[in-house]
Amino acid sequence: MAGVLMLSNTAFAGEWKRNNVGWWYQESTGTYPTRRWSNIGGKWYYFDNVGYMVHDKWIGDYYLGSDGAMLIGTVTPDGYRVDASGKWISGSPEETIFENFIQNEEYEMYTSEWYVNPTKYGYLDIDGDGKEELIITSDDGFFYALICSADLQSGEVTVLDNGYYYGSLRYSEKYHALVLTEFRTSSMLGDYAFMEINGSGLDSKFHLGWDATEGERFYYRGKSKISEEEFDTYFSDLKEPDYMWLN
Repeated sequence: MAGVLMLSNTAFAGEWKRNNVGWWYQESTGTYPTRRWSNIGGKWYYFDNVGYMVHDKWIGDYYLGSDGAMLIGTVTPDGYRVDASGKWISGSPEETIFENFIQNEEYEMYTSEWYVNPTKYGYLDIDGDGKEELIITSDDGFFYALICSADLQSGEVTVLDNGYYYGSLRYSEKYHALVLTEFRTSSMLGDYAFMEINGSGLDSKFHLGWDATEGERFYYRGKSKISEEEFDTYFSDLKEPDYMWLN
């Protein structure tokens, strides 16, 4: 592709023409480009085997917009980033956006109030919609978590949750929920919040808990008592994110 672009880097003096099939470009010689890239007016276009301008599709690692011009330095309509030369940046759309968010240390504006610096990050598809969310964590007595989503069109990162918890963060595939654990053994109480994505934030899907302040341990879902056996079923599929180190 790079070789083709260098060899074809010529702005022809010609004119655009159109019929009921599509657009083509007639050069000053009366010919028109076919099955190749052409730089016209400072923008790159690709023409098919009969000379019509290609649009709204990928040609190799390059995406052609609705006007036929190759997109550069943006996010394509199907959610992939292309660099300043127009080339596709490999990796999932979310990871590409999040990697920039991490590498540029943009997360620091959201974690400045933490008592400790963030140390790890990972990706999870929390709500099962096929798009991953970013989890940034640190654990130093308290468990801190910054949970973000990405807009594939704008490339913007939105913070869904930024807080600290007394236990850990895990994920339930069965309920498509983050499980935030808050328990204080000295108080003989435990709380497990199953959280789901709701718009631009996280909301509680339901809570589980246990209480041993009276000696015997009781288990709850919301305000209703449940058996220990039922309580245990909610934890059969929990897993931690696959973390990577920030530094």
